[in-house]
Amino acid sequence: MIEFKNISKVYGDGTRAVDNLNLTIESGELVVFIGTSGSGKTTSMRMVNRMIDPTEGDVLIDGENIKDKDPVDLRRGIGYVIQQTGLMPHMTVYENIVLVPKLLKWDEKDMQDKARELLEAVDMNPDDYLDRYPSELSGGQQQRVGVIRALAADQEIILMDEPFGALDPITREALQDLVIQLQKDYDRTVIFVTHDMDEALDLADKVAIMSEGKLIQYDTPHNIVANPANDFVKELIGEDRLSKAGNDQLVADVMSTDPVTVQLGTSISDAVAVMRDKRLTNLIVTDDNNIVYGVLYLEKINQANKDKLVDDVMELPKTYIKPNSYIREIAEKMLKRGGKFELVLEDDYSLQGYLTHTDLVEVVYHSIWGGESPKDQGKDGLQDYNAAKLEQV
Repeated sequence: MIEFKNISKVYGDGTRAVDNLNLTIESGELVVFIGTSGSGKTTSMRMVNRMIDPTEGDVLIDGENIKDKDPVDLRRGIGYVIQQTGLMPHMTVYENIVLVPKLLKWDEKDMQDKARELLEAVDMNPDDYLDRYPSELSGGQQQRVGVIRALAADQEIILMDEPFGALDPITREALQDLVIQLQKDYDRTVIFVTHDMDEALDLADKVAIMSEGKLIQYDTPHNIVANPANDFVKELIGEDRLSKAGNDQLVADVMSTDPVTVQLGTSISDAVAVMRDKRLTNLIVTDDNNIVYGVLYLEKINQANKDKLVDDVMELPKTYIKPNSYIREIAEKMLKRGGKFELVLEDDYSLQGYLTHTDLVEVVYHSIWGGESPKDQGKDGLQDYNAAKLEQV
C-alpha cells in the first residue's frame, strides 16, 4: 500500500507543484495519474522513490515513512520505466535486465533464470535476444525490455513515467496490453503517468486526475466517465466518451442483488419448501463462504430423488458473468443462449447477484445496436464455469 498524506511540493520560486495531496493506492492496484502539463502528476509519482522529496507531508509504503529509508536502497526496491527506455547502450539485453539484481548480489543462475522468464513473458525468445544490444532492437522491443527490467528484482512497486509516449499507435496498444497482463501475472502495484485519457481508461484500476497540483478526482474509470467531478474533468474525458457513458453500464449497475440460496447439504424437501415459500423455480447452491457450487431446478426434482440432498440433484452452471462486465458485451450472448438468468460471480465464484432478461430491458437496445464495445481489461462477457477451480477455493 502506498499512502500520500498531506503532500505538497513548493519550489524555490514559489511554484506549488503539488498541493496537499491525499491518496491511497492499495497493493496490487494499477493507478494512472493524468493531467495537463504542470498538473503535478509526474512530481507526485517521483516522490514515491524519492527522486523528489516533498516540502510537506509524508509518503508511506506499507505503513513505513520513506523519509526513514536510504534513498538508494529504496530505489532498488522500486521498478522505474521511462519514455526513453533508459537502457544502457553498452550493455546487452541480459546485462540491462539484471542490472538491479546484480547490485543486490543475486546468484548468477538466479539472474539467468529471471532474465529468461521475463523475456519469455513478453514473447521475446531468450536465445535470440539475451546477447543483443539495445541498438539491435526495435523501439517496441527496447520498451519491452525496459518494462521487464523493472520487474527483474521482484520489485513490489513499479513506476512508469509516460513510457509509451514516443511509440507508434500499434506498438503502443500492444505494450498497453502487455502492462495489463504483466501486472495481473506478477501482482505488482503500478503507478503509471500519462497525458492520454484513452490510455488511462484502458489501463487503470483507478485514475487520479490532477490539475495545478491538486487532486481533482480519484475513482475507477467507469465512475469517472459516468460521474465527472467538474467541467475540467468533463473536458479531459471528452464529449465522445461522455456521450457513450450511458451505453456503458456495468452488470453490477443493473443486476439483482437479492438471490435466494441454500447451502450444500440441504435436503431436497427443505429446498422445495424454500421454493414454495419464495415462489421460485430454482435455487442457487452455495457453501458457508457464499461460493457457488450449482443451481437446483424445480423441474429436475421427482419422486426418485425427493429424499436426496441438493448436492445430488443440482446442476453445475455452464457460464457466469463478472460484475464488472459491460452490459453491451453480454446482452446479445445471454439472449441467444436462452435460460432464465445468469449468475454474477467474482473470479473465486463468490456470488454477487444474478442477471435476468427483465434486468436487460432498459439497456438491450444499446447492448445490441449501440456500436463497438469499449476496450476493457479482461471484462469480456460470459465466462466459462470450471468446476475443477472449486478445488482451489
